[in-house]
Amino acid sequence: MSEDTARVDHQVMGMARGASLNITGAACTQLALLTLTVFLSRTLGSAGLGRYAQAYALLVLLVLVAALPFGSGTVRFIAMHRAEGDEAAVRGALRLGVGLTAVTALCLAAPLAALAPRLADGVFHDPLLTTPLRLVALALPAAALAESALLATMGFSRMRARALIKLIAEPVLRVGGFVILVLLGLGLSGAMFAIVGSTAIEAALAGRALRRYVRRYLGPAGVVPRYEPRQLLVFSLLSGGAALATTGLVWADTLILGAFRPSGEVGVYVAATKIVALATFVLPAINQAFAPRITNLYHRGETDRLQHAYRVVAGWNLRLTLPAFAVLVVFPADLLDLVGPGLASGAIATVILVTGQLVNTATGPSAMVLTMSGRAGWSMANNGAALVLNVGLNLWLVPAHGIVGAAAAWALALIVVNLARVAQVWLFLHMSPFHLGQLRALLAGGLALLAGWSVEALTAGAIPGAARLVLGGFAVCAGYVAAISVLQFDAEDRQVVRMLARRLGVHRHPTRAGEAGGEGHGSAT
Repeated sequence: MSEDTARVDHQVMGMARGASLNITGAACTQLALLTLTVFLSRTLGSAGLGRYAQAYALLVLLVLVAALPFGSGTVRFIAMHRAEGDEAAVRGALRLGVGLTAVTALCLAAPLAALAPRLADGVFHDPLLTTPLRLVALALPAAALAESALLATMGFSRMRARALIKLIAEPVLRVGGFVILVLLGLGLSGAMFAIVGSTAIEAALAGRALRRYVRRYLGPAGVVPRYEPRQLLVFSLLSGGAALATTGLVWADTLILGAFRPSGEVGVYVAATKIVALATFVLPAINQAFAPRITNLYHRGETDRLQHAYRVVAGWNLRLTLPAFAVLVVFPADLLDLVGPGLASGAIATVILVTGQLVNTATGPSAMVLTMSGRAGWSMANNGAALVLNVGLNLWLVPAHGIVGAAAAWALALIVVNLARVAQVWLFLHMSPFHLGQLRALLAGGLALLAGWSVEALTAGAIPGAARLVLGGFAVCAGYVAAISVLQFDAEDRQVVRMLARRLGVHRHPTRAGEAGGEGHGSAT
């Protein structure tokens, strides 16, 4: 094996290690959130689910607003200053990013608590949202502190703390607290108090993890921090604005639906978005493992390795999501029926949402490549344009078409912004996420889709929906694995499968089909 090949293999395996832990954490997060959604819909009805979703959407957006001044740039600046060996600048970025984010959150929480009745009645036309909004204000400072501290840990190229705390501990604590409080009769208020408690514990754990990383990687505390507020502020406003616009793209439709349609309809839409999110949970998990390496490789001028990693991540994302997309397209109503009664009306919206996510997956981590290579302004412009397009389409479509209009607005905005990102990465860096391996994955996904449709056609009306879903899901997965085996794994796919298998405790030898795959390290999937 040549030195270049060994370095690339080491890079791929490094991303796989970070991604495998993130994927495990993300799976726990999505399962916990799905459990929460099911429990909410079955105990409080779709209207209660809708109110919870609107309050939680506001919390998520306000956390990002709090991180705008300095917190959003800590990952890049800590990674960059560590690569330069500048400990004083690392400490300065840490203090600015974490401390000022917490202060900003406090400044946002006070007016939200005071204005909660007016927002609930005047904007959402639902007085029952008053208490949830006040509890959002109570949870906001701890949630923002936890987010900024965990972002800082990522600057040390360590995914473990964020995965264990944000992706596993907080969702599990939230669901556990919610179940206990609702069973005690607290209803929606119990669900919101669970958020307050889980975010407080998350903040404490995040602070402890950050202190441990600082002691481990920066040495004694005697080094005087050096602050570079202007550079950090400019980058954080740009990258944080891009993140806010991206998250706004996720949650704007929920808030607009709440302003124009009943909370029960919001609940149906939220159920559809949750099952689609479950299918795509691997995307942020893999992309976050890739993020610190973008800055490092770009800063070192290793564009060939960056191009290679870009394609590898795009290939992983697509291959790991296609089977779930196929199940969602074939059995949307059956899946929604499992979440709760009366939710199957969101089937059409679910299929539309999958269309947007398929394009998002296939185009790879283009937004992150732009941001972490120093082009945060373009990312902010892209995401801002997508948010404006999404909001405009929602305002146009939601009053007349409800959840179908919201889904169409979101999917179209997502498709447009991702195609724009791919074009910009090619223009600035001469890199593309596309590779022949993605075509093989799409062919395998198409065969899996046909297998699912065959089961649906043969069993429609003959067996219960849950049984049909199990049988169809098995057919989709079996068809996909068979197609992938025939089309053959590449060398990097086999490396990643082995890594993931070890992480999951599965020990097996590669299949003969896998061993027959090509060995070239330049393959993307």
